[in-house]
Amino acid sequence: MKVLFFTLLFSVGFYLGQAQVEKNIVVRGVIQDAVTKVSIPDITIRSKLRKSVGKTDQNGRFTLTGLVNNDSLLISGIGYSSMTVSVQYFEGNTVLNMIQSENYLDMVDVNTGYQTLKANEVTGAIDVVSQEMLNQQTGTNIMGRLNNMVPAIRFDNQPIQNPVLQKLNVSIRGLSTINGQLDPLIVLDGFIYEGNISNIDPNAIESVSILKDAAAAAIWGARAGNGVIVLTTKKGSLQDHQRARISFNSTFLFKQKPDLTQIYKLSNKDFIDIEKMLYDKGYYNVYLNSIGYVAMTPVIDILDKRKKALITSLDSSNLTNKLLQQNGLKNYADAFYENPFAQQYSMNISGGGQKHAYGFATGYTTDQSHLDERNRKLNLMFSNSFKPADKLQIDFGVNYTSTNNKNGKPDYTSLTYAGKTVPYLQFLDEVGAELPFEKNYRKLYLDQKYNTGYLDWSYYPLSEYKYSNTVSKLTELFATFGLAYQLKPFLKLSLSGQYQIQSVRQEVLSTLNSYEARSIINKYTQIDANGRVTNPVPQSGILKNSQNDGQSYTVRGQANLDKRFGLHHLVGIAGVEIRENMVKGNSFTAYGYNEIPLAYAAIDYVTLFRTSPDDLNQSIVGVPDFSKTINRYVSTFVNLSNIWKDKYALSASFRQDGANIFGTTTNDKWSPLWSIGTFWDLGKEKFLNSKWIDQLKLRATYGYSGNVDVSKTPEPVANILTDSFTKFKVLNISKLNDPSLRWEKVGTFNVGLDYNLFKGRIMGSIDYYLKKGKDLYGSMEYDYTAWGVNSSIIKNVGAMEGRGVDFSISSKNTLAVVKWDTRLNLSTNSNKTTAYYQPQNQSGAGYVGNGNKITPLVGKPLNAVAAYRWAGLNEQGLAQGYINGEKSTDYSKIRAASIEESTSDGSINFYGSAKPQFFGNLINNFSWRAFSFGFNMSFKGDYYFLKPATSYFTLFQSGNAYPDFESRWQKEGDESNTNTPKMHYPLVSSGDSFYTQSEIHVLKGDHVRLEYINISWQRPLSLKGTSSSIKFYGNLSNLGILWRSNKQKIDPEFAYRLTPPKVFSLGVQLNY
Repeated sequence: MKVLFFTLLFSVGFYLGQAQVEKNIVVRGVIQDAVTKVSIPDITIRSKLRKSVGKTDQNGRFTLTGLVNNDSLLISGIGYSSMTVSVQYFEGNTVLNMIQSENYLDMVDVNTGYQTLKANEVTGAIDVVSQEMLNQQTGTNIMGRLNNMVPAIRFDNQPIQNPVLQKLNVSIRGLSTINGQLDPLIVLDGFIYEGNISNIDPNAIESVSILKDAAAAAIWGARAGNGVIVLTTKKGSLQDHQRARISFNSTFLFKQKPDLTQIYKLSNKDFIDIEKMLYDKGYYNVYLNSIGYVAMTPVIDILDKRKKALITSLDSSNLTNKLLQQNGLKNYADAFYENPFAQQYSMNISGGGQKHAYGFATGYTTDQSHLDERNRKLNLMFSNSFKPADKLQIDFGVNYTSTNNKNGKPDYTSLTYAGKTVPYLQFLDEVGAELPFEKNYRKLYLDQKYNTGYLDWSYYPLSEYKYSNTVSKLTELFATFGLAYQLKPFLKLSLSGQYQIQSVRQEVLSTLNSYEARSIINKYTQIDANGRVTNPVPQSGILKNSQNDGQSYTVRGQANLDKRFGLHHLVGIAGVEIRENMVKGNSFTAYGYNEIPLAYAAIDYVTLFRTSPDDLNQSIVGVPDFSKTINRYVSTFVNLSNIWKDKYALSASFRQDGANIFGTTTNDKWSPLWSIGTFWDLGKEKFLNSKWIDQLKLRATYGYSGNVDVSKTPEPVANILTDSFTKFKVLNISKLNDPSLRWEKVGTFNVGLDYNLFKGRIMGSIDYYLKKGKDLYGSMEYDYTAWGVNSSIIKNVGAMEGRGVDFSISSKNTLAVVKWDTRLNLSTNSNKTTAYYQPQNQSGAGYVGNGNKITPLVGKPLNAVAAYRWAGLNEQGLAQGYINGEKSTDYSKIRAASIEESTSDGSINFYGSAKPQFFGNLINNFSWRAFSFGFNMSFKGDYYFLKPATSYFTLFQSGNAYPDFESRWQKEGDESNTNTPKMHYPLVSSGDSFYTQSEIHVLKGDHVRLEYINISWQRPLSLKGTSSSIKFYGNLSNLGILWRSNKQKIDPEFAYRLTPPKVFSLGVQLNY
């Protein structure tokens, strides 16, 4: 017994002493490039036995403690071949040389949101955008920095058609749905992000992964049919003896004022001549003689006053001549425009040790528009990782965003006379005093009938924004938590979660001096027969308040497998998660509002009041309104890959999503989605053993992801209203219940090839894909006598198909001392509708137009451009089309004929897609010593656009026209020289729509654009003996079109619209 006791005592003492000795072993060294002998930062050094981790600093130095004599170090870094050396190596050496990797893709981390893999371990189609790539652009929105960086992702510069289904105007591999959600899924730090994408500070993002095919995106289930964008923020990492790293960045962005000359306006003379013609022919009679109160343009006001002998002919002539001398665009720009600019500041601090890592980041952005709209944004980010035990790790992070936006001056397009714009706008008189503007009501009429007892009706556009302020405030908290336990060396169990709250509050405060408040007060002012005045709306300020709150949470339990045995490498995950997303809102209007002293008045929202000057019976608007929506999801998932000999792989994934928005049966409530994939690295085969092939990886995948519109529901949707007569509460059903409604599904086949040649000098990938969407939402006829709101109902009756190619190639073209890198991205994407029920969409007339709106016609692109066949003008200057091959001006019959057609052999011609089917970009970066220079050119092709053309109906009603007006038919014989019809009044029925949608306005949209130019200067610094660096940079963006295919020199993306302003950025970055 004594022997055993002394043996144990000796053993414990020995091992304690040995451990004490082992703790004193410290390894220090420097890592440098084997060829250039330049120190390499951010190289990871990991001990095999003690699991200590460290990274090299800016000078390539590292320190590791707590090692043992027989330990070994695994040394790895992006762009370099991994090495394993004994700790004893550094006893006689202080420098270790690393060789640049021949296979860069082996080192790239791919974050799918559920797991982080090496690029050589995935079978799916994924693009990774590094921080270096993101920093090539300087915009304040992270999505803008992804523009023209990788293939497959396309940004659309056309206006969003349906803001409910689309908010980002970005697509990955084109469309996958017809009437469903159009945006890709956004994931932040492993969880779905429900907030506004502009809340995210782009300077806080470490990397972005674009998941494109089913094998990559199917793990995200029923919301991944449009692709997934995974954002990963900067964090600290668990490393031994890691000093604090500080990065500071400041950018000033100077923006060009909008060029209003891009908006076509008629000459003052032509416009006034048209107004005189319309006045003489009685176009305005109904407004002048019957309605009376509607605002008239200055010329019509002058003509009417002269007719009524309120002014002399000399007065009329003088006033008209003054208008002829005005330059409305210049007057507006001089009076309203200011120099726009933005500022960005960001700071990131990270550090820690082997047991604890931390990260802190802050960002502040100010943005002032050309109309003095002011936006401020504050971002705060905290992250912490703790390792209380070798096998246990705790992570949590918090992202906080606060924004404050204040309105500016009115936009040019808002300054109309009851909806009609004029080219001779004037805002100041001869002495510089502000002029009133008749926005809604005619002053002459108001002065005659609504003068006594009413406040001033005048609208002053230059000063209105000072008295009617719109302030929007947003606060958002996005928090994540993770608990991971390494149960076995190959098995990790984790419990993680996410919680997000976002609150958006908007206040519109209109003081008594504002036109907004005065017009509402006047509208409800009551004057009885005795002249007694009462104000149901008090003569004070008006506060419109709205608030929208969002709240979501996710809880996820997951097991991660990473096991090597023999020649096999198993990598997989399995888990379950629950998620809830709640959105609620409220709005109300407070009348008689005053801030100091704080006061408001009680309002009668029920009584119908006689309103002025429209003489209607209306109740006061602004009654409190509330809304609330809750969506719940539960999911199970599994993903497993088997990599054999590091050159063959099979992968499979399965996911089931359940939700409270579909179906009454189990099969409808749950959406099973799956994928399979494989790869074969041909470059590692002996029969392809070549010095110039570093990697040749063939991939293939097939599977299903989903798409869902959260506004759909198996229950009827109704609004609660108060009947205006009975005063009882009523339910107004706006959507019928449909228990059979189910998830949309998108099946994707993808085959791709990753290549790396000539020791990394040339690398890239090429993918071909085929997508088929089924069970898509579509309209179906419904017995309207059973429900009187609509004659159609949404069902799963649609299908579509999309296909394309993604290609990227990067090359290192070093010339002597100049380093030159090139990246070329190319993508093709085409789609067509393969099934759709609604009969009215199965005719040619259903897709005549510019194609910006999705119009499902079987066999045609979802955004098809089609136009009426053009037969020129006749001798009377009328536009001619075709009916049964014969020229005709019977536009009703032409349209009727097109409705009966399903092909292009008649009165219409089909041209192609309104969205680019071929697009990409070319990036070149040059560096010499401390200087670098780069530029990015984008191109879009194989698409068409419908050039805006003059509609006389629109010209007469709203005052807008286009350059074709100047070449209009005016006399006999002009039909041989022009295609613009004669200006008629009265209008020729349907003639305008036929002309503006005819084939003479269809042009090719192909063009090349210079996106940005970069220049920078970077030098290392030594601050208090610590390696640091400083970088000065400049950026020019939105530099315009270099080439376009159409001969009319029209920008196909901004035809007669304002283009994005040029932006010049200057900045400095300091790394310590």
